[in-house]
Amino acid sequence: MNAWPLDEGLIDYVAASYGAESEENPGYRANVVASPSFTFSGETIDASSITKELLADTLHELGGVEANVATGYHAIEFLLWGQDLNGTGPGAGARPASDFDPANCSWGNCDRRAAYLQTATDLLIDELEWITAQWAPGGEAREGLVGGDVTRGLATIFTGMGSLSYGELAGERMQLGLLLHDPEEEHDCFSDNTHASHYYDALGIRNVYLGEYERIDGSVVQGPSVSDLVAAASADVDAALRERLDATMAAMAEIVSAAEGGEAYDQQIGEGNPVGNARVQAAIDALRERPRALTGAVAQDPRHCRGRVVVKHRKRNPAEEGKGADMAVQERLRRLPRIGLHEPQVAMRQDQAEEGDLLAPAPDLDDRLAEVDLGMARRMMKRNEGLARRLPLRPNVVLHDPDCVKTLGGGGFRPTHGDVRIRHETHSWH
Repeated sequence: MNAWPLDEGLIDYVAASYGAESEENPGYRANVVASPSFTFSGETIDASSITKELLADTLHELGGVEANVATGYHAIEFLLWGQDLNGTGPGAGARPASDFDPANCSWGNCDRRAAYLQTATDLLIDELEWITAQWAPGGEAREGLVGGDVTRGLATIFTGMGSLSYGELAGERMQLGLLLHDPEEEHDCFSDNTHASHYYDALGIRNVYLGEYERIDGSVVQGPSVSDLVAAASADVDAALRERLDATMAAMAEIVSAAEGGEAYDQQIGEGNPVGNARVQAAIDALRERPRALTGAVAQDPRHCRGRVVVKHRKRNPAEEGKGADMAVQERLRRLPRIGLHEPQVAMRQDQAEEGDLLAPAPDLDDRLAEVDLGMARRMMKRNEGLARRLPLRPNVVLHDPDCVKTLGGGGFRPTHGDVRIRHETHSWH
């Protein structure tokens, strides 16, 4: 539903500045709206009828290319707004309404464009209804979380908070775009609505911890919370984490205020805007502080010695250093494109079962798990060349409560029952 970034030329017309082709993606300018059929890697794709099956089963990630995003929020966003051709200047996409009016069609193929928009929207509704059912009473996701092992359930909650807070939000969605000053790395790059997306992502994390959220009508849903559990063991730790969550929301509110005042997010991350850059960096820094408080919260569980976190660095095989090459970093994880001397990837394993994509920039590793900054979870584009120097390699080290673990030097991980392992590799982008 939220797949991003996307090569929008797969879907519809784009400006000449978009480029004619891409070495990585034969569908870079397929323009399905204008093409009842097209050729992809020697295969003819029949797109004469724009159906859910065509979008979801054929076009989405066509050829295994993740940037071929044919469904979800951002495909719909592109269809509604069109490309934002303003760079880091003011203004968002400005697709004319006549793009969907067969009687007054501005760019041709208005009937197919409207059909694509309708079909993509229907698919999104289907997926939202499926997710709602997953978390309804008796739903598979709900039962898996609340009906299983308590320790694993809590680990899932804290992992979700940490990976979204740092990995997905601070890392991939914010830090990279700011480092590159690149509006193409903006999450909602067509509509310039990124400030709202970031704000509500951060608020969602806070809501999970506090066990409450406010409905659109202003009513509040409340229930037992992780905060209650932590506070019962240590009111100070709970207060510290609440303080970090509130500080993050205050920093995010500054971004929103600036955007609503006329300085969109892509302008705030633009080169030559030190005030805007500092505003975004402050929010990133606030998100980074959360793992410290989360570590303290995890340690309040008397069963926390059952879990261990290992942070280690693995230098890549020189034979794999070919620019643009892919490598399988971990079994059952996606293949990630090369971006530099090291491939970034963290894999978390709980009770030798489930794995999730987590990524971790770690400026230093001196303060236990607090310094395991969960970073970007998925592919990064090759525009990342020329980023900051890679971090120096460090020996393998175990980070957690000192009563449970010890430094292992170069000896590797010594597993225990119910172990949780995080592998961190140095990389070139942070």
